[in-house]
Order: sequence, then C-alpha cells, then structure tokens
Amino acid sequence: MLKFTLCGTLGCTRSIEDELTLAIASPTDTGSITPRVAWVLCVVRDQDLRTAISPDLQIGERLCIQGFIEPLQRKVGGQRFWSVAFVARTIERLPPILPD
Repeated sequence: MLKFTLCGTLGCTRSIEDELTLAIASPTDTGSITPRVAWVLCVVRDQDLRTAISPDLQIGERLCIQGFIEPLQRKVGGQRFWSVAFVARTIERLPPILPD
C-alpha cells in the first residue's frame, strides 16, 4: 500500500453520504519561474476523523494530510477505467503563512 503526505490550502469541501472530500491546493516546485499549483482531492471516510475536523474547517486553511493511495477500477460500457483515491487517515491544521 502506498502512503502519502500532502500539505496545502483547503479550496473546498463536499460531503456525500459517508464521505467527506477535501480539495487541497498544494504548490509544486518544477524549477520554472512560474509557480504552479496541484489540486488533489482527498477522501475522509473515517467517521471519527470527519466528526473531529468537519465543524471547524475553513476555506483557505492550511492542512497537512497523511493517508494511503487506494487503487480504483470501474467499468463503463464495456471499458475498464483505473484511477486512485487519496484516503486521509490524519489531518493536522498548520499555522497560516504570515506576509513578510
């Protein structure tokens, strides 16, 4: 099982049934002059973690998320599609970045 650690800014949340999805914007260092941002969707399935984090989440808040990468497969019209889900196990709030 592959694990991940992602630090970034919360862009939005979406709650459906027993899952909470977080859209996290994380800066990437590509070595180019133009800064780039990667958007990653993280799924929170653990009920205790959702209960602990959900009421206080604020758009623009900095978070550090650790979890595992889950392979997914689905079939649509005879075609198979593979993707992955980033499943959060822990979420830590980070202090805001203060301007210089």
